[in-house]
Amino acid sequence: MINLRKGISAERLAASLLESLGYEILEKRKTIEIEGVEAAEVDIIAKSSSGEIYAVEVKAGRASVTDVRQAYTNAQILGMKPLLICKGFVDKAAEATVKKLGVKYILLPEFFLVSPEDISRIVSESITDVLLAFESINTSNINPDDVKILRALAFSNSINEALHRTGLRRRKFNRKLEVLRRKGVFPLKIYSFPYLKLQSLYVLRRLEEERLLRDLNEKLSSLSEGILKARRKMARLESFKAVVFDVDGVLTEVDSIWQYIHEKLGTMDKALENKRKFERGEISYEEWAYLDVALWKGISRRKLEEILSGVKLRRGSKTLIKRLRRMGLEVIAISAGLDIVAQKICSELGITHFVSNTLVIDDDVVTGEVRVEVGYRNKDEVLRKICSKLGISTQECIAVGDSEVDVPMFKVSGLSILFNPKSTDIIKYADVVVYSKSIKIIADIIEGIIGSLNK
Repeated sequence: MINLRKGISAERLAASLLESLGYEILEKRKTIEIEGVEAAEVDIIAKSSSGEIYAVEVKAGRASVTDVRQAYTNAQILGMKPLLICKGFVDKAAEATVKKLGVKYILLPEFFLVSPEDISRIVSESITDVLLAFESINTSNINPDDVKILRALAFSNSINEALHRTGLRRRKFNRKLEVLRRKGVFPLKIYSFPYLKLQSLYVLRRLEEERLLRDLNEKLSSLSEGILKARRKMARLESFKAVVFDVDGVLTEVDSIWQYIHEKLGTMDKALENKRKFERGEISYEEWAYLDVALWKGISRRKLEEILSGVKLRRGSKTLIKRLRRMGLEVIAISAGLDIVAQKICSELGITHFVSNTLVIDDDVVTGEVRVEVGYRNKDEVLRKICSKLGISTQECIAVGDSEVDVPMFKVSGLSILFNPKSTDIIKYADVVVYSKSIKIIADIIEGIIGSLNK
């Protein structure tokens, strides 16, 4: 036999004590609801050997008058007899209240004599309770204010640090914790900081997993809807003959070559001023392009090529283009970026039909001028011209883009694929929406479409 001091929960020890005294444990942590609202919780419901049912309140330390009243009130609500298990009373008033209200009590000793087998059982049951409690966590009613409390607990090293992070006083913070417990976020009545921190980390992880799952379901739903729209379009077509791509952010990892060059040359502040002027309608797209390029006047071709060496192909691009060619499709590129990049990318991919804006370079130096051929809203016109030269219609093209600049060519193409959209506002213009780090998935989609047409 060995001595077991404080460490295992008082509730667990109380249950063992009651069983040793001939009580049958009927239920633990019974919730009391009044008009559908959780009002309190009873630690243990136990049945005596004589058949009497007790609502048991367990206190790890000494009981106060408030504790006695709580035990009595809970029992009255449930229509049971009150039983209080504690290590004594904080004062004579508490002891007098017990006698006055007729609350039965059992005093917990400071030490318990238990066998190793009992220790093993108690620890095993306690661990099981904790694991089950984690699995029973309810995240459905968690709101942004709750998340702030959880984050404060999860990323602090003490309760005082958590209080500092939230700016709340201890009493109000405790009320927040009680609300979370009633919502099922903290199912166990344990308020030690390590437990709260661990539980908060677990809940935040659960919330993130649920968010990712929702996003995935939305994307799958969007993809399914897109495929249905594509099939309806395919029913009106005999076949597709070409695929037209945007360049920046689609065939390359760089979203905007304009922004990329500004960042490398340190001209971003001025460029942002130009962008705001365009967004306010103070200048046209052509004027915006001229103002931007003017910031690079005097830069050598060699310097520019060094900068552009960092522009990499989107993963899977080469495989994609090879597969499209095996399907007998022409490949076209239309970029609102710059020819110095479009030429580099198209050369690497073997794309011969492409149009972009021309950065004027004379004697290997940027002159500060640009010839705009692809504007903010004219990709439809550019596509028509290319298709006319190839002897096909725009409806025989599949358009692949990622931004609102691509919407005009989406509207005139036979099928539009939005790849990693920069804005959710443009999803409505696409037949298929794809989220992927590798662009070769586009080949799978197009191959499936062509295969359906040939059946």
